[in-house]
Amino acid sequence: MPANIRFQFDNHYATFYAGQTVTGRVIVTVDKPKKLRAITINFKGEAEVKWTETETKKDSQGKDYEDHVVYKATETYYENKYHLLGSESGEIELNPGEYSYPFSCQIPISVPSSFEGEHGYIRYTVKATLDRPWKFDQESKAAFTVVAPLDLNTLPQAKEPIEFEKSKSFCCLWCKSGPLTLTVKVPAGGFVPGQTIPFQIEIENGSNIRIRPINCVLRKEVTWHARDPIHKTQKTKTTLAELAVDDEVKPHESKSFSKDITVPAVPPSNLANCGIIDLEYILKIEAVVSGFHKNVSARLPIIMGTIPLLTGPTAYKPGQPSLALVPTTQPAQLPTPAPVPAIPTPTPSQSPSPAPAPSPAPGPPVGGGWNLPPATTPSTPPSLNLVPLNPAPSAPPLYPQLPPPSYEESIWKGNSIKDSTDNEHTMGIQDFTPRYPVWTFGPASPSTQQ
Repeated sequence: MPANIRFQFDNHYATFYAGQTVTGRVIVTVDKPKKLRAITINFKGEAEVKWTETETKKDSQGKDYEDHVVYKATETYYENKYHLLGSESGEIELNPGEYSYPFSCQIPISVPSSFEGEHGYIRYTVKATLDRPWKFDQESKAAFTVVAPLDLNTLPQAKEPIEFEKSKSFCCLWCKSGPLTLTVKVPAGGFVPGQTIPFQIEIENGSNIRIRPINCVLRKEVTWHARDPIHKTQKTKTTLAELAVDDEVKPHESKSFSKDITVPAVPPSNLANCGIIDLEYILKIEAVVSGFHKNVSARLPIIMGTIPLLTGPTAYKPGQPSLALVPTTQPAQLPTPAPVPAIPTPTPSQSPSPAPAPSPAPGPPVGGGWNLPPATTPSTPPSLNLVPLNPAPSAPPLYPQLPPPSYEESIWKGNSIKDSTDNEHTMGIQDFTPRYPVWTFGPASPSTQQ
């Protein structure tokens, strides 16, 4: 029976901010003596875009045929590999029992947030491998979430109100009606998951056309960039939340409506440092006109952050005492999980079978990313005790009035973490859904008024 390999992160959310250190343990269980060269661990941050299109082409005889073209692109942000036990040469033996090996790896400060989508992902994984001489290696893999902080308080455009106005006249035979004017107002340009986006809709219907309903949709729009075999883009739009104002605006009538939409658990807008995936959020308001006329709509860009605004009409007003200090580059320290009892390390009955070291010294990182940490500063595995998350380097002033957010799975189901480096025997392969900070706001004010 193969060895069982699993991961236990010190942070039970398995969620980290860029610049923090991922810590935890690899737990190996064997039911009979097992010979191996080494146990290695490999951390990797990467992005992939991939989709297939059916194109009509001509063969050498001029006949049409259908060709399935795969468009793709990849990026690697960092990779760090070292030995938890043993080396590339020599041979050791593990006796039956359960072994625990601590691991540690610092995430580069400039990586993008985890993201899973229709045509690709930004993903952070860790893989442990039992390097066995003259036999197939045994390995296990797990994914964890990385959040690139986006402090709305540092973005002027997030603080500014948004107003959009659009007018349209309708023609019927030789007559031209008065204008229909749609105005949408949002008190700020930036919001965070868990917050409601309040907005005001004003309709001045100077036309002879009836308006009903008014559809309001918050959606994400993703642009995927392929580089192989040629540069090409694909765009997808996904609804996050929606509502309909089922009220008629009659000809030559004016009405206004106050509505709000709650932001679910979604990644921040800043997929900065990712060159193959662009992410934006749009609030679309569409007035549906009667007859065969084209609807009138407004598109307002919304910035999704990880730290809410602290001033202005949409400022965060905590309803409970402060529970955490929150730097602008590291929002709300993740809650420390309850201590996990130390896993006993069996004592091998034979002298050639070494017990796992409590603090194995890692080897040098391997190459792979454009922002890979210098090879002279490899990660150092921590002790087995749980430790609080480290603050990001050179943290700016703190926000002591903010309680910590919760960390909730994205509303979009994730993808399988299996890739070309895995096989059918790789343990831990499953769908992975990233977690994002979600803030608890006080009760919203009444959302409807006319």
